[in-house]
Amino acid sequence: MYIQDALVSCTKLRRFWVEPDFFSTVSLNVDDVAQGDDWGCLGMKELYLKLCRGKLQPEGAATGNEKDTRAFAGSQRLYEQIGRLVDLEILALDYRRGMISQQIATIGGYAWDLTLSKGGLRNLSGLKKLRKLSLRADFYSKMSQADVEFIDAEWPQLEVVEFRNVYSKSSVASLRTQFHRIRALVRHNINLTFVQINAIVLTRDLLIGKRFLDSITDMR
Repeated sequence: MYIQDALVSCTKLRRFWVEPDFFSTVSLNVDDVAQGDDWGCLGMKELYLKLCRGKLQPEGAATGNEKDTRAFAGSQRLYEQIGRLVDLEILALDYRRGMISQQIATIGGYAWDLTLSKGGLRNLSGLKKLRKLSLRADFYSKMSQADVEFIDAEWPQLEVVEFRNVYSKSSVASLRTQFHRIRALVRHNINLTFVQINAIVLTRDLLIGKRFLDSITDMR
C-alpha cells in the first residue's frame, strides 16, 4: 500500500518516479488503487508508474470471474485517478516483470490496454498539459485509428510519444501495420521514439513512412 498511500496523502507531490530497473519489484498494485481513496497529489507534473496486479484467468475479464472483474475494475480506477492529475506533463506506464505479468501480456483481448474500447484512454482526456507519453507494448499494441485521433484531439501539448519494448521481428511487423495509424501524430510534429529491450533508441523526427519503416527493419 506504500505507493498508493503516498499518492493519496502527499498533496504537494509534484514528481513521482519509479526507477525503471528490470529487476526492481517496486510497483503499484492496482488492487490497492481500486480499494483505496482518491489520490490527493492533484498538482503532479511527472508520473512514472510500474504496475502490478493479481493473477487473472487466461480468458481475462470476459470470463465474468470475480477476480478478473475486480482486476479490470482496478485498471479502470487507476486510469480515473491518473485522469484527475490535470497538471500532468509527463506520464510513463510500465508493469512489473515476472511470470504473472508475462502471462497477462499474452492474453489476446485483455492486457493493460490503454484504448477507447476498454475505456481507459477516455479517462485521460483531461490531461491537456501532457507533453510526453511513454508506454510499454502492452499498453499501446491494440491502439486503433480512433485512439490516435483521440490522443491528437485531447492532448494538444503532446510533443513526444515513446513506444517501449520494440524488441523482435514480430514487434516490427506489428509496427508496420500500426504506422498508418500514427501518421496523424507525425503530421502534428510529435516525435516518435521506439525503444528496444536492450535500451537501443531509434528516434526519427517527421520522417516519411517508407524511410521510417526501413530504419527499423534491421532490428533484431
